[in-house]
Amino acid sequence: MTDPETAEPEPAAVGESLDGLQMRIGQYGLQIARHGRRLDEHAKDLDQLQDDLDTLSRQIASGLSRRDELYPPDPG
Repeated sequence: MTDPETAEPEPAAVGESLDGLQMRIGQYGLQIARHGRRLDEHAKDLDQLQDDLDTLSRQIASGLSRRDELYPPDPG
């Protein structure tokens, strides 16, 4: 089985049996499934980070508007 981080799979050996090819295809399928799960996890992490950023942005905006109410700008 190839390293999942490499871009190119191993070339099929000349005369490789059908069973051997099917086994390799199955292994590649498992790799793809693993990578899919990792991508799903990363997508969830990114969604959580985006939610956190939105929350912080709202809190900052709210704090800035309250600051102007508590400390009005100096007119002159």
